[in-house]
Amino acid sequence: MIPQGKALARKKGTKDGLLITEAHDFSGNMVSANWGNMTTNYTPASQISKIMWEYYAYTQDRDYLRNTIYPFMKEAAEFYLNFLQWDDVRKEFYIYPAQPYEHEWSSKLKNTITDRYMIESLFKNCIKAAQDLNMDKSKIKQWKHFISHLWAPPILDVPEKGKVFGLAFTENNEVYPDAKTNIQGYHFDAHTTAVFPAGVLGLEHKGTDYFEIARNIALHHPKNRNAITPGAIVSARLGLGDKVLERLQCSVNYLQHFNQGLFYNLDHWHYFSRYVDQIPNAELYAQRDYMYDSRLTYNRSEAGKSGFRTKPFVQCGMETMGILGTTINEMLLQSHEGKIRIFPAIPSKFASAFTLRAEGAFMVSSAIDSLGNIPFVEIKSLAGKECRIQNPWDDDLVQVVTQNNRNVNIEVNKDNVISFKTAIGESYIVRKKGTDVNHAPKTYHATPNMFPKKYGEAMLGKECTFIDREH
Repeated sequence: MIPQGKALARKKGTKDGLLITEAHDFSGNMVSANWGNMTTNYTPASQISKIMWEYYAYTQDRDYLRNTIYPFMKEAAEFYLNFLQWDDVRKEFYIYPAQPYEHEWSSKLKNTITDRYMIESLFKNCIKAAQDLNMDKSKIKQWKHFISHLWAPPILDVPEKGKVFGLAFTENNEVYPDAKTNIQGYHFDAHTTAVFPAGVLGLEHKGTDYFEIARNIALHHPKNRNAITPGAIVSARLGLGDKVLERLQCSVNYLQHFNQGLFYNLDHWHYFSRYVDQIPNAELYAQRDYMYDSRLTYNRSEAGKSGFRTKPFVQCGMETMGILGTTINEMLLQSHEGKIRIFPAIPSKFASAFTLRAEGAFMVSSAIDSLGNIPFVEIKSLAGKECRIQNPWDDDLVQVVTQNNRNVNIEVNKDNVISFKTAIGESYIVRKKGTDVNHAPKTYHATPNMFPKKYGEAMLGKECTFIDREH
């Protein structure tokens, strides 16, 4: 894809860099390069770069960073360095024409929020990569200059909702869309890009204006918008445990259509039901009608007469499954802000336990009971990096010991972040000072499902359709 990405960047008028459009085939052909809803969306390469960077962050594989990840990231950044224009009046860079994700309403917007925060994320990660590799000092200076001269995000004051981020500006520098437009009707929560996938706005900014705006958006997320949208991940990144649980429950209830556990990718399939105008909450209760009614077609007014039938169409949810898995991980552990956070978005009275990988190449294990008690955190260092962890017990004194109960020197800063040096392959126990916790592994037991499991409109397994007279 890289040679074709470079060619596409040149078609957009840049001499360097690469540009990857959203849809492509298995040969890397950029099939959506001229689609109206994607033609000026420039973020895919930066988002791919983010995923590649995270691989390095979690593994500390310097050879892969040097030979594969960093070269790709630099090319993605080079497109923006060439494409952004300078506003001499505002003393800032701007991007035009542009559009958010799959935005079919306009491809000629200015200063989109998606580009704004993916540029910041990309350039910051390029700086970290270059510093780790001890190279490209001039590029580091250039990336820092661009970051410090990016535009402020569009902000709207929506009646009965309060302040939210907009999607972009018009060519005349008016916020787009206006406050009368239902911003939740636009695709994939582009207005929370700063939180996810960019990862430049999160719990580290709690109490700031931008954090409160993002939080306001997450709390107003409608129950019937679940497909493809990362709203559940956004809620987790903002520490909204109860909202996270609601989002997960809604995703299962609305979108787990198939008995083997696969999810659908579309929220709006209820439109094709013959009963959509006759029953309340049709977006939920008629969502699965296409599975049972073979008369349904893409044109409801001609159901049973002509047109493509809805029943054979299956878009099983890679996005939906990925969002749910990522959300659960983010409820339990976050490490993208330069430190480890344990249970940052757990719903109230939600007992759980985990072993997950954290940035810095750490394997982290912990547990919490329904009263919120955390007995310990176990951290195994895979790369010997310094470990930084937010104190899980607020202001209580903490100690760190090795597996053989040897005390480890720690530093605690004013924000209650605990730092300590680690050795490759060594495991460390973080606990309240003076406590002695049994760290023996706990074994969980389960039994096979003998009957289908139901949750709202969703069901795992199928009910028996015959009578077994012997059993």
